[in-house]
Amino acid sequence: MLNLYRRAYSGLSPEVWILALVMLVNRTGAMLMPFLSIVMTEGRGFTLAQAGYLMSAFGLGSILGSWLGGKLTDSLGFYNVQLWSLLLTGVMFILLTSANSFTINILEIFALSTVAESFRPANQAAIVSYSRPESLTRSFGLQRLAFNLGYSIGPALAGLLMVRFGHNAIFYMSALGYLLSFFLLRLLLPAPPETLLKEGKTVEKEKCPPVHKPWQNMPYLRFLFFNLFAVTGFFQLISAIPAYWKKEISFSEFEIGLLMGLNGLLIVLIEMPLLHQLEHRISKRISITGGALLFLLSYAALLTNLPAVWAAVLYIFLISIGEMFYMPFTSSLIGMKAPQRQLGQYMGWYSISWGIGIVLAPTGGLYVADHWGFDALWYLSMGLCFLAAWGIWKGSYTRE
Repeated sequence: MLNLYRRAYSGLSPEVWILALVMLVNRTGAMLMPFLSIVMTEGRGFTLAQAGYLMSAFGLGSILGSWLGGKLTDSLGFYNVQLWSLLLTGVMFILLTSANSFTINILEIFALSTVAESFRPANQAAIVSYSRPESLTRSFGLQRLAFNLGYSIGPALAGLLMVRFGHNAIFYMSALGYLLSFFLLRLLLPAPPETLLKEGKTVEKEKCPPVHKPWQNMPYLRFLFFNLFAVTGFFQLISAIPAYWKKEISFSEFEIGLLMGLNGLLIVLIEMPLLHQLEHRISKRISITGGALLFLLSYAALLTNLPAVWAAVLYIFLISIGEMFYMPFTSSLIGMKAPQRQLGQYMGWYSISWGIGIVLAPTGGLYVADHWGFDALWYLSMGLCFLAAWGIWKGSYTRE
């Protein structure tokens, strides 16, 4: 077992490890999204529908930020975009503590999300540029491990902070996480040489599609379309699920934080050895499709007659395994196929599909839950995940 873990983490470049450390610190402090619906309804007195609109504002900002981050990455370089995104997001979290009215909250959350999400395509382009081709999927897996290790600590800590210091505590902790990440990146990872920024150094491009702009690549756009279904289903995890556990099951904020932390803990323990075993043994098409089907099964678990605690644990287990099969393989698939000089924009468009999912998941999901109940939402999520699995399996983009 120890040898398996050692092999799973070997062969990754030092720069990838530094990026993972930055991600770990950032995600440990970034606590807002899992508790946004609770903070806005119980902490600031907004309705459930208004909380859905606020979360959708976050999603709309992430769409704009993903597009902007991709464009800026290809023109300014992934290093500068990451630095400025981290610094400005930390400042904006502090400003959000004094927002009172619904209008001010929605505008500040939109602006914060725009700046924060510009980090994602730049970070993904950095991983592709610094990684070795044979370990690209594991490089993305290491970033996800850092993300989820921080995510396993952050929500549990956020639950305690809200109980002890009130809801504004998570805004200050999120600001601290972003600002510390900025200083770590600036101190530990010097600006890369211009040749790396412009040309990359690792990814084989003989399989590049004949078109170079993401909006001209129809197989890629079809892949993003069906990816959107999976993302919308998956993001009920951070929009409807906390509200469901709080309002319907009467879990406390601390218990919800522990369940969210379990998601991160499972990924930390299992994902890298799993990717080491799967990376060169199954196709990305099989893995991504299987991940979407596991998302489907996770929502089916909520419809069983199991006790609420066991249903919640089973849900977290299934959706966590689904993440391991789905997300690192989608990122590495795009990283391997995207033209190098358009890498930021390809990653940006991929992030846009996630941003649209962040919009649709809370707005549509909480609306369905409010009018027809949470069980109807779970059935809808299962249908979306099935469509995603079918479309990705049938599509040409995932056929290697």
